[in-house]
Amino acid sequence: MTQFSILCLLASLFMFTGFASAQPANELPMYNGTKSPGLEIDAANSTRKSELAWELVNQGNLVSAMRLFNEAWLLNPDDPAPYWGFAYITGIRSQSEDTLTNLETSIRYYNMARQRMRAPNVRLLSDLAFAHTTVGAYHQANGNDPRLSFRLADEIFSQAEAVDPNFAPMLLNRSFLEYYRENYPRALALTEKAAAYGMEADPDFISELQSLIGRR
Repeated sequence: MTQFSILCLLASLFMFTGFASAQPANELPMYNGTKSPGLEIDAANSTRKSELAWELVNQGNLVSAMRLFNEAWLLNPDDPAPYWGFAYITGIRSQSEDTLTNLETSIRYYNMARQRMRAPNVRLLSDLAFAHTTVGAYHQANGNDPRLSFRLADEIFSQAEAVDPNFAPMLLNRSFLEYYRENYPRALALTEKAAAYGMEADPDFISELQSLIGRR
């Protein structure tokens, strides 16, 4: 998962809960139920389409990426890659429309991708745990109990850590969980470990953590 401006993302989620605009079926995961995969699997072509879709995601072209992930899913519904793509794009859409619904839908597709993995994948687990973190932070900001979401996030981060304890995106993502749980020293330590393995946290986030620790 590309590490996109997490602080800005979370702030936008809590201030904006607009409703979804109408979208064509091919711009919604699994064609919004209007199509079904055929009996013949084309794994190679499915993989190629998913790879192209991720390139489009990295370019910011989420509409075309979703179309390609749908095509990949039709060709091979057993491949985790299209579901991972559905999850990621739906999570991004939560920034601008149907925030909680899209976040929960994103988690559902992450779990579908996870079920199709032959072995635990640290990057996927980190993405899934961060999605639970974001749901918890959303509930917290809106006066609801975030503890279930935070507990699920913590459990999945621990599973990711068991796969690769030094995976920098996972360490940085987990620092946000600790931030929202008000475990600021732990959050700061995780950002430092992530930096040691090649991923720097936003300087504003570091400054905020240091300030919060200094007040205690």
